Amino acid sequence: MFPLQGKRILITGASRGLGSVCARAFAEQGARLVLMARSKEALEEVRTSCSRAVDHLAIAVDLTDAAALERAIPEAVAFLGQIDVVLHVAGGGLGLREPLISAGDLMKLFSLNVAAAAEINRLVAPAMMERGSGNLVHVGSVASTDAVASVGYNTAKAGLAAYVRSLGNHLAVHGVVVTGILPGGFNAPG
Repeated sequence: MFPLQGKRILITGASRGLGSVCARAFAEQGARLVLMARSKEALEEVRTSCSRAVDHLAIAVDLTDAAALERAIPEAVAFLGQIDVVLHVAGGGLGLREPLISAGDLMKLFSLNVAAAAEINRLVAPAMMERGSGNLVHVGSVASTDAVASVGYNTAKAGLAAYVRSLGNHLAVHGVVVTGILPGGFNAPG
């Protein structure tokens, strides 16, 4: 497994599900974490359940609010010193299942599933590029290629997959690895 001891990792969507599972696992392996999601209470619950809870910070933030991210990312960097890895877990279909989805609802899905990650990467990647190392990991979905979910979710995750491939091509020469994982359905707490 990739060594996590001493790695400084930012996890979005860390308040429940896959994000919370990753937070606990990474903490157990010796990583220092900044956990981000909307619910401060749920984030604190995850943070305090992690090994060495004092080594981790919970930041409640609406990931779709670019101005809020402009404030939150410097706070994360100040706490960790630098960010080695970003694990973009936040995402979802928001319960929007209408096949003839409205433009407004489609934009909500893109904002959460693609634009939030893009904004965080914009704020974090320059320091990684300067150091010549870093990992930007995006949780996509098999829905991006198999169209097994709603039209809006499938489309947003396909957009994320294209973003990951495109950004990866640009940042690889700077030593920054941009990856995406495409899980299918899974069970996780919450």
